[in-house]
Amino acid sequence: MNKNAQELINTVALAMRHHVKAAELRDAVYSHPTSIEVFDDVLATIVRDDQPRAAEGS
Repeated sequence: MNKNAQELINTVALAMRHHVKAAELRDAVYSHPTSIEVFDDVLATIVRDDQPRAAEGS
């Protein structure tokens, strides 16, 4: 198991508890260097293109 998995798991768990949409997570700014910074790339791959980005939805 990845030793940094807890960072991703805790981020997703927090988002789920607060009903944060995947598109909102995709558009978030993640700190560097951390394992969570690749989360944006993962979400960009799985979140549908028809879900507005944060800048568009404002």
